[in-house]
Amino acid sequence: MGFIVPEPLWGLPTPHLEDEDLYEEETPAGPGPLFDRYTLNKGVSVLRINGIYSSYRYPAQTEIATATEFYLGGTVTLINRATADALTAQGYGAYITPA
Repeated sequence: MGFIVPEPLWGLPTPHLEDEDLYEEETPAGPGPLFDRYTLNKGVSVLRINGIYSSYRYPAQTEIATATEFYLGGTVTLINRATADALTAQGYGAYITPA
């Protein structure tokens, strides 16, 4: 049995989670005063480096290459029970839902 992890803080909203649980809101959306009222939802990726899961809004290629696990922000990923337990133990349980 797998679990779906709507990656913290991550592109397409799912019906069981609120948008604010999936994204970090960035503003302004661009340069100039016309963009001040617009915001962008940015997914936050989760990387496991040296056995510790951490959230990254803009992970560097070197961080991704170093990671033993990488969950891209803005996506939904199917994971196994052991990974779900490890993510829950490190504080990401609110983002895991049964498949």
